[in-house]
Amino acid sequence: MEWYYAKENRPCGPVSAEELERLERAGDVLPETLLWNESMTEWQPRQKVSLPWDSVSTGEVADDDRSNGPDAVPVDAPLVYADMLPRAAAKMTDMVILLVLLLAALGITDTPLFDGPIPETFEPGDPAPQVRREVTVYILILQALYQISFLTLYQATPGKLLFGMRIVFADGRRMNLLWAVSRFLSELIAGFTWITFVVGCSIAFFNPERRALHDFICGSRVVTVREPPGRPRLPSSG
Repeated sequence: MEWYYAKENRPCGPVSAEELERLERAGDVLPETLLWNESMTEWQPRQKVSLPWDSVSTGEVADDDRSNGPDAVPVDAPLVYADMLPRAAAKMTDMVILLVLLLAALGITDTPLFDGPIPETFEPGDPAPQVRREVTVYILILQALYQISFLTLYQATPGKLLFGMRIVFADGRRMNLLWAVSRFLSELIAGFTWITFVVGCSIAFFNPERRALHDFICGSRVVTVREPPGRPRLPSSG
């Protein structure tokens, strides 16, 4: 997320969060310095804006721990929660991508999809072909690498990126590696059976934040990335 800061009553930026931290440590950004990013409705003084390095500088839990988690102090950044229809479309897109990756992995390793030959015709009562155990392992590994890496780097899987969504916490902060792993495991738990999957998804229709079961487990929110509303004017210094 890019930031703007005020200097001599003029907006400066955009700068990355890392650059903003450097500016603050150098004394160019003070507690009364006004800050803004595209998720905020108005400029706010630095002392009222919670940033990832705050907990580190005060000797609390580091950024790689719960400072980026659901218990972090919220900032003034209203979120627009994604509807279930685009979320379902994003999930289908990710499933197609994962299927292509799985088939590529099976081809590279020369691993058959099913145990034994597949009969040309099926009669009523015939047992269904059994997926090989190695294939199940491939699916879990691919899904883990896919979700954890994209959540950590881009705050969303390719499907959600395509439909303009991000996965964040209640305060709008991005997920780190630990919480990306947490969300992946939460999805595994929520999808362990068809009953938990259906119930877990249905929950999202009955809460204003559109949170499914796995979102409640790990504390995440799926939000829509809006067009920047336009940087507001700096408050008059007079």
